[in-house]
Amino acid sequence: MEDAITPIAKGVIHHLNETEDLDVIVAEMGDGFVGYYGVDDLLTDMELQSFIEAHVVAATDLAGAWAAERTFRERYRTGITALTGPVTDNDVGRRYITQRLGVTALNALRQSTALVDEVVDALPASAFPEEIEATAPEAPPSSDEKLTVAAE
Repeated sequence: MEDAITPIAKGVIHHLNETEDLDVIVAEMGDGFVGYYGVDDLLTDMELQSFIEAHVVAATDLAGAWAAERTFRERYRTGITALTGPVTDNDVGRRYITQRLGVTALNALRQSTALVDEVVDALPASAFPEEIEATAPEAPPSSDEKLTVAAE
């Protein structure tokens, strides 16, 4: 049954892309990439992987965080944008993940804004509507530019 998940996921994503004007699709992939949940099939599919910009992984302990980082690097040939879950409940877990695994570690309950910011930073500029860019204030003229003043 798990073999059926990849074509279904591709169909859903294709349908969303065809019927909606979307900038980003967030897909929660389920209970885990180890086991018969179908997540491993999704993550090993190179076509799907080519569209994924960020991976947020939850782990319960340091062994799970270590295994996740290694699996993503070696099996899926990609990195983890951020690790969260109970393993990030304390400074020791967050520090180990950041320093030893080289992955951002953020507690989704206590550091939700930072977690969202980390994911947003991983997205390409094309994911943001042009209106956001257009509302940025204009830079003041540089000191090298001459200002002209109209006289009446």
